[in-house]
Amino acid sequence: MKKSLHAVAASLAVSAFVPAGASVQEEPSVSNPTARIAAFSVETVGPVLNELGIAWQAQTTAGGQTYIAATVGGVLNFLLAPTACRDADGGDCVGLNMMAIFEGNPNPQTVRAFNYRYAFASAGIDPSGAAYLSRYELADYGIARGNVATSVMVFVNQVAMFANELDTAQRTVSLEGYADDLASSSLNRQVRETLTGVKLQPVNAVERHRLGLEDSAEAVRLFIRDQAAPRNKIENIAKD
Repeated sequence: MKKSLHAVAASLAVSAFVPAGASVQEEPSVSNPTARIAAFSVETVGPVLNELGIAWQAQTTAGGQTYIAATVGGVLNFLLAPTACRDADGGDCVGLNMMAIFEGNPNPQTVRAFNYRYAFASAGIDPSGAAYLSRYELADYGIARGNVATSVMVFVNQVAMFANELDTAQRTVSLEGYADDLASSSLNRQVRETLTGVKLQPVNAVERHRLGLEDSAEAVRLFIRDQAAPRNKIENIAKD
């Protein structure tokens, strides 16, 4: 299963964004990437998924909420649910929940560490015991189709990474050391670039944002150490 997830994610990371016959150095795109999506719905999100090669179908919850059930290669499943709807009947939704759910026995330490490492999506464990990865998009004043496509692909890539971490959770020994891995990757890359004088150039949007996520992990550590960085104080109020 792990191999299939990574193979699917890796394939989509390139093929979904690079037109047939084009060089991988070209900037990836879907058709009309700057066209504005005014609100999230099956009708506006579905066509973007089609262009990305992601199979999907509209479904409805027991409570009447319509959402999109999507699958990548039949092995990576997630959902997209329009929310924050401005119409009383559930239309004109300016929020979009992307979520992947994993049943089984997730290692809480692994989930906490993954959540700490990656800024793009939130990982957690539901009271029922299921692990999940979620991402929330906004479109109050519209959002470009290309932005939706990139967000979906980065989310798909991260879901595959999360699945792999859950599957190899028994290898996690120290939360602190495990959580530092991504920040270390950023530092190591910067050192290599300094020594060689060659800056790594990502070939597509997914790779570009993966590097950005690595840099975000290191930025957390740097700003926490910087006493001049703005921060908030926790005011603990004792109860009588």
